[in-house]
Amino acid sequence: LAVRMQGIVLLGIFLKVTPFSEQAGMSDDEVMAGVEKALRKYFGRRGEAVVQANLDAVKRGHDEVIELPAEVIALQVNSPKFNGASDLITPVFAAQQEA
Repeated sequence: LAVRMQGIVLLGIFLKVTPFSEQAGMSDDEVMAGVEKALRKYFGRRGEAVVQANLDAVKRGHDEVIELPAEVIALQVNSPKFNGASDLITPVFAAQQEA
């Protein structure tokens, strides 16, 4: 995703990990319909491609967010035992394979 889309991706993540839809009594489809309506209002004059790109970014944030395993959260990045990014990535990929 482009750097400029990070904020809109966070909207999708927010909608997934918070109890927003549950407290609003809305299904995921209803929430996404509301998001699409808002995006069309805000970005509509810029064209369908812009609306669709933003909607896709929200949906990807919602659908692709993962929970980090506790061992990743507990890693001490400045520890002599830390071997770099692979120490962070390997447990995440392992958790995805188990899901």
